[in-house]
Amino acid sequence: MNQLETASEACAQTVGQLVRVKVFKGKFPQPVLPKTDQRMVIELNKIGVNLNQVTKALNAGLWPKDILPLLSKLLWVLERILDELLTHDRKSKDR
Repeated sequence: MNQLETASEACAQTVGQLVRVKVFKGKFPQPVLPKTDQRMVIELNKIGVNLNQVTKALNAGLWPKDILPLLSKLLWVLERILDELLTHDRKSKDR
């Protein structure tokens, strides 16, 4: 598969549609994320927000009493996401 076909598949468009968008708009359309990846982005964003809140509290000298369970839960979620991403990558037809 060449790069143009790969890009058209990622953008959920035919090669012809992709070329027309590039020619007339000057840029390629944004790739369409699969639902699995969209879920991952949402989960990673939630984790980032939680870590930001914890970091802000720690920098202010506050040690929440429930910090260890929270960090354990975040680690668990990150491990699940990593497992799913690796499984998805192994099943990818580009390999």
